[in-house]
Amino acid sequence: MRLRITRQPPAGDIADLVTDDLHVGGIYELDTLVASLFLAEGWAEPVSSSDEPPVLLQAVEVLPFGGVVLLVDDEPALRHFARILLSHHGYDVLVARDGKEAIGRLSSRCPDLIVLDLHMPVMNGWQFRAEQRRLPSPLASIPVLLMTGEVDADACAATLDAIGVVKKPFAPNALLDAVGAAIRQHRTNREMAQTLARADAVVARLPEITDSRTNPPPHRATPIGRNGAAPAVFRHGPPGPSQRSATADRNAPRRDDGPGANGDARNDLIAS
Repeated sequence: MRLRITRQPPAGDIADLVTDDLHVGGIYELDTLVASLFLAEGWAEPVSSSDEPPVLLQAVEVLPFGGVVLLVDDEPALRHFARILLSHHGYDVLVARDGKEAIGRLSSRCPDLIVLDLHMPVMNGWQFRAEQRRLPSPLASIPVLLMTGEVDADACAATLDAIGVVKKPFAPNALLDAVGAAIRQHRTNREMAQTLARADAVVARLPEITDSRTNPPPHRATPIGRNGAAPAVFRHGPPGPSQRSATADRNAPRRDDGPGANGDARNDLIAS
């Protein structure tokens, strides 16, 4: 695709293209994928073969959120293009050339989304998906966005339980929209799962909470004696020595109660 450079791209290598060799106002013939990136970033404008004014494309909308994306594809130009495009829109992008390399990336970092090609050497997309599902949580549940040129791409995405599909070749905004929608859906599903888990925990405790309210533990009252004193303690069985002594003292007659004592007093009065 023929483009005119309108703004100097950042220094670096873009799909084996050295941006320092490009100059503002110059016209260059670029690869379709690289040209799409330049157009999306506003670094260039298309130039037709005739003198007709160039066709201006609508700028890609900058997404208000980011995330970590693992991009798995064996095409270097496409991999480089997608990495730069996503990076410039707030995503942290990891790349892998095949499924086996992608499994290694997952062992060091857990992305929010995996953008997966199907046809790759060493380990293809089908084999990678099978291996991913055998990984421990949460790696096994990372959503996959299928990126393929298959005619039956939608059927392949359904078989792999992919969250969406991007059909090759694709426009920059198609990839951005698909990645953004996939990450939004994944975050919504995760928040909903956390809400349901908290609700299940509350429901599981309902019998315990209800039982504590309807059947409170019995109240044990402490007996109190007269005037707040400790109550007397009554023992059962035959009285002990101290108890027999106290009983005998209570039952013994007093000296002034007996008949002898009264008679002696009367005799004293008669004698006087």
